[in-house]
Amino acid sequence: LDSGGTWSAMDMGSEARDPHEHHVPDDTVSISTFYFVGIPYIVLFIVYANVLSYYENSIKGVASGRESGFDGWYILGYILYASIESFGSLAVASFWSYTNSTLSLGDAERYYGPIIALAQLGAIGGATTVASSSLSPMALLILACLMIILLLVLMNSYERKFPPTSYLAVQSSYRHRNRIETWQDDDVTLTQPFWSGILLILRHRYVMLILGVSCLYEVSLTCLDYQMKLLGWNRFENIAAPIDSGMSFSQFMGHYGQVVNFTSLLVSSMLFPWFLKRYGLCITLRLFPTLLVVATAVAYLAIPGNLAVLFVSLSLLKAMTYSLHDPAKELLYLPTSNAIKFRSKFWIDVVGARLSKALGSALNTYAGSVDRSVQVGSWPSLLTAVALLWVSYAVGREFDGLLEKGEIVGLDANVDDERDTYLSVADSD
Repeated sequence: LDSGGTWSAMDMGSEARDPHEHHVPDDTVSISTFYFVGIPYIVLFIVYANVLSYYENSIKGVASGRESGFDGWYILGYILYASIESFGSLAVASFWSYTNSTLSLGDAERYYGPIIALAQLGAIGGATTVASSSLSPMALLILACLMIILLLVLMNSYERKFPPTSYLAVQSSYRHRNRIETWQDDDVTLTQPFWSGILLILRHRYVMLILGVSCLYEVSLTCLDYQMKLLGWNRFENIAAPIDSGMSFSQFMGHYGQVVNFTSLLVSSMLFPWFLKRYGLCITLRLFPTLLVVATAVAYLAIPGNLAVLFVSLSLLKAMTYSLHDPAKELLYLPTSNAIKFRSKFWIDVVGARLSKALGSALNTYAGSVDRSVQVGSWPSLLTAVALLWVSYAVGREFDGLLEKGEIVGLDANVDDERDTYLSVADSD
């Protein structure tokens, strides 16, 4: 995608070199990744469902006076929350690693917006199912297992029916299945298999910038989210200062989720493809950081401690994160090797993002109240928001430069030395 907003496709030519000749073959990103992630969590959630059946029986026994109850059930809540969060992180990272490794730039332009839109429909459906209270917690976990099985079936069918369209891909037969290979820089992933993702991040400035784009905003969002929830709890649930608003805190958060999901659905299905086609990735990538800087300045400096301002700001920010910023940053991985898309992306999305959230949570814990949160979290939130804007500008410029030069980050040599690897294609392509 050049600065004028025109997509360019990578053409690797018909004379692909042997990946085993003078080069280390790149990581294989295959459908087996989903099995490695999905199957252990299916087993884990089935175990949790069985344990929850004992919890439900215990609750009934306490209510009837037959049992005294077990005070340690809250531990299961922590474990279950951590498991669900880890599955969400690993499953999403695996999906985008596979997608970025198999789709071409043109296909990414066409389908990333609709993919996010369908994901929002899934989020709306999941939230509605839980809010309806029609299923018990045990039944919800069983339903989650069935959905994971459906995911594995769908991805297996997709791989069999649709061949990769990425111009980096070299098709080879591997146990009667398609395998994706490119070339990577030296033997970093062979000599340092576990830490190779971190080494690749530190080695390439472009990947360091992707790290910043993927993680910096979590600090501001975590601090703002904490403020909104504290204010909402004090307004709707605080017994010491009750306010007859006709709404509970859970209902307030339910409305917040509805606004976020429906706004995200609108942006991902309509605005993101339009912005991408009209202005290009470089400009599209700066929209969310700009809004984050403005919203953070308003929430902390102009109108601090205002629930309505936080509700509107966070609704827009969360929606823009899911529907615009996330798919835009995924496009940044396209001109990178599969080792970066798979190994470095794991450290960025799973470890880096969680550490950023942990930093925001540490600020919230240290603050402890809304007033203190404004004092403690204002400057870290503003600084990280401004840093995100700068990083988004820098990585967008580097993305355009990679397209112009025909370079792939993480490859030890150009795949096609005799031809331009990026050829302009029509906007309608």
